[in-house]
Amino acid sequence: MVLQSLIEDVTGMDFATYTAKEVLEPVGASRATFAIAPATPFAHGCYEDGQSLQGGFRRHPESAAAGLWATASDLAKVFQAVLHALGGLRHAIIPVALAERMVTPVSQGSGLGVFLSPGPTISHQGRNHGFDSIVAANLKTGQIRAAVTNRNGAINSYTQQLLSE
Repeated sequence: MVLQSLIEDVTGMDFATYTAKEVLEPVGASRATFAIAPATPFAHGCYEDGQSLQGGFRRHPESAAAGLWATASDLAKVFQAVLHALGGLRHAIIPVALAERMVTPVSQGSGLGVFLSPGPTISHQGRNHGFDSIVAANLKTGQIRAAVTNRNGAINSYTQQLLSE
């Protein structure tokens, strides 16, 4: 929430507008948003027992930590931007030095914003009330896999498959 507030104070833009303009649109994830209540239709969330969330979803004022609305394709595009930078592509949106720091271990199997497996895979899992997601990329092959569900626990069956080499 501190970073979100800092971005809003420095840029004079709300967090959703800033991230759309500076991050999501440039990587090709223009349908993804940090808006507290997205303007476009989306699936409503369910708990593990199948019970629907009252109102369909929860609104989180701390958008940076819990408020990304995205498809599996959107998540894959973010990881593709990291791979482009690591591959030294000329028009990569992420600076090479930052991408290298992201995949360098910082603490207990994690880099900056990603988790590092013992092999060449980076990943990130997300969970919010009624929604689960995972995205993984193989740093050697460039293969990216992602899944998003609107039911907590439903993604567990995909997780090992997506993280396997």
